[in-house]
Amino acid sequence: MAESASFPVLWVGLEERPVELANVFMGQFLDDEFIITIGSVSPPMLSDTKGDAAEQIRKMGPVPITPVARLGMSERRMRELIEVLQNTLKAQARANGDRA
Repeated sequence: MAESASFPVLWVGLEERPVELANVFMGQFLDDEFIITIGSVSPPMLSDTKGDAAEQIRKMGPVPITPVARLGMSERRMRELIEVLQNTLKAQARANGDRA
C-alpha cells in the first residue's frame, strides 16, 4: 500500500479569476467517476401584463443555460467536495447567528 504524504500548497492566481453566477447544477456518474456540470441561466424578459407574459412563455423555446464549469472527479474527491460545501454552509449559518 502506498504511503500518504502531505506537503504545503498555495492557491495561485485565485484573485484574478472572475466569480461566475452559478444557479443550475447537474450531476452524472459512471462507475466511480463523477461529472459535475455548473451553469448559469437568466430568465427571459417578459411583458409586464400577466396574460401577455403567459402567452410569451407558451411560445418561447428553451431558455439557454451557459456552462460555467464541468468538473470530473473520483468518488473520494466527490465526497471531499460535499464535505467542503456542507462545512461552508454551516459556517455561513453560524456567522448569521443560526444554529447549524
